[in-house]
Amino acid sequence: YQRLLDKVIVPRLGKYQLNKITRADIAQFHAELASVPGRANFVLSVLSKLFSWAQDTGVDDREVNPCLRVSKYRLSKRERYLTRQEYARIAATVTALEGEGKITTSSAFAIRLLMLTGARLNEILTLQWSFVRADMKSLFLSDSKTGEKIIRLSDEANAVLKMVPKVEGNPYVITGHIHGAHLTNLHKAWYLVCETAKLDGVRIHDLRHSFASMAADAGASLPMIGGLLGHADPQTTARYVHLVDKRLHELNGTVGASINAAMNGEPQGRRQRRAKSA
Repeated sequence: YQRLLDKVIVPRLGKYQLNKITRADIAQFHAELASVPGRANFVLSVLSKLFSWAQDTGVDDREVNPCLRVSKYRLSKRERYLTRQEYARIAATVTALEGEGKITTSSAFAIRLLMLTGARLNEILTLQWSFVRADMKSLFLSDSKTGEKIIRLSDEANAVLKMVPKVEGNPYVITGHIHGAHLTNLHKAWYLVCETAKLDGVRIHDLRHSFASMAADAGASLPMIGGLLGHADPQTTARYVHLVDKRLHELNGTVGASINAAMNGEPQGRRQRRAKSA
């Protein structure tokens, strides 16, 4: 939010008095960002929240939020899931770039943790050592996007955490350039990784989607995927229903073949051999 304010909103609207900004001003600003519709909609949401706060606190004495009835751009849903080969390319590229000093060790550890946990970017960047319970294979977050949250750690994620060096006087796992602070921007390192690995159109958040995809491939149900990702609302997990459906179709095929073999009087051992060959 701060980056959006500093880079986009304030340069465009900062010179205006808050209660003088009209719906026409907002609509024009939104239209100027038409080439990046996702960002345009994000700007509109942030401005709407700011004006609501200003009116609630009396900073803006108007009763109508100037962002109301400014229509957001319709966005096509974008789903991107990494293949196993792409996971391997990312991992190898991160190691290589870290070894060459082109990305920092903190950035490398952050990307590895994002791949292995399915956590949101900010949850990893602001992760503190006091949140880590290696004995319980969990991270206990007191203030994530959805409130209190537990992120479960695999043995592989735990192993990565054990390799992260602790910096004296810094409570954060992923440390930044400023003493006592966490890393604030992973995008530059991520873009370099994707460019070097020749991966087009892969966002950092796609690591979270890919984690869900891997969980579905392992046989996880929607509630289980929601639990792994820390979704408070089941509707949020519903976007992954097609992944679970694919797994169910595969399972249904296996069950059908097994029952058909039994109906034809085939012995159990033969059914197992047929399943393995399939």
